[in-house]
Amino acid sequence: MVPAHDESLVLPDCLAALARAVRRVDGPVDVVIVLDDCDEATAMAARAGVAAHGDTRWRVRHIDSRTVGAARAAGFAHAAWDDRTWFATTDADSRVGDDWLTTHLALAAAGADVVAGLVEPDDRQHWSTTMTELYEAHYRRVDGHGHVHGANLGFRASVYHRIGGFRSMALDEDVDLVSRASLSGAVVARTALAPVLTSVRESGRTAGGFAGFMRDLRQLADVTDGTDDTDVIAEQRTA
Repeated sequence: MVPAHDESLVLPDCLAALARAVRRVDGPVDVVIVLDDCDEATAMAARAGVAAHGDTRWRVRHIDSRTVGAARAAGFAHAAWDDRTWFATTDADSRVGDDWLTTHLALAAAGADVVAGLVEPDDRQHWSTTMTELYEAHYRRVDGHGHVHGANLGFRASVYHRIGGFRSMALDEDVDLVSRASLSGAVVARTALAPVLTSVRESGRTAGGFAGFMRDLRQLADVTDGTDDTDVIAEQRTA
């Protein structure tokens, strides 16, 4: 599922990438786009995406919350599911790889109840050397990493419902879900496989998340000469 708020410029690429990933799956896939208090341009982009890539299994839902946790919850609220069902979510400013869903499903088949994947910034062209060094120092691209991103997150439907799903949170709804799943005994696969390209914009719907992480790095890069003065950035801010 994909939550969106006024994202008309990026949503078409998001949905095109998602359509390619869906075609790789051997079986039915439902796609839900949740438009959270969106402008008409975003609504038009969503409808165009469904028309271009979708079928009766692609749907658009409208809510008026401006809360990303509520938007993600709305996407799964009416989904039919059984013990075999896998839920996955990304973001409107992100582009999944062709192997995104198949990788999630392979990890689920190997025993994972939750898949917490990585993201990759979509444009580093104007990064300074210091900015690049800070990013590489604080972002771990290895299995077992500590990052959580709503742009690359999946879970068994049974686990999702058992722990109560996404809470209506404006920040860290993804971290909260993974934390509760882990505490419930769910197996969490923190994988470096199938990272998702995501926007490097430093303005976002929340004060934290990946946008907040990038703002922290940018501010630090502006004042540092590359010395190790970076412990002010909490790893969990990458969520």
